[in-house]
Amino acid sequence: MKRKLFICVSTVFVFFAAGGFLKAAEPKATVLDATGGVEIFQDKQWATASEYQPLYEKNIIKTSSSSSAEIMFDDETVVRLEQNTEAEIRLRNSVPEVALKTGRITSSVVP
Repeated sequence: MKRKLFICVSTVFVFFAAGGFLKAAEPKATVLDATGGVEIFQDKQWATASEYQPLYEKNIIKTSSSSSAEIMFDDETVVRLEQNTEAEIRLRNSVPEVALKTGRITSSVVP
């Protein structure tokens, strides 16, 4: 009896996952440009950033000296991280934002 119940529960799980009921995390921003030493903290480790890399909630992006990065949100807002900057991608009331930890950012906002 336990074996049949396990198979039934597994089948239901696969059905919901395949049907889109279990939604995977969606990207909140995209790296447009990564010049010099730009890294992203994702999946509990730091990795070198690449152009067009998706950024998710709680990802941290940092630039080293003589480096910069530009990220774009879905609403076409572009944020530039200057050298020696560290910022985290967050959500506030379902709206993505950049939480500056250190350094300097500038932004271009579409009206």
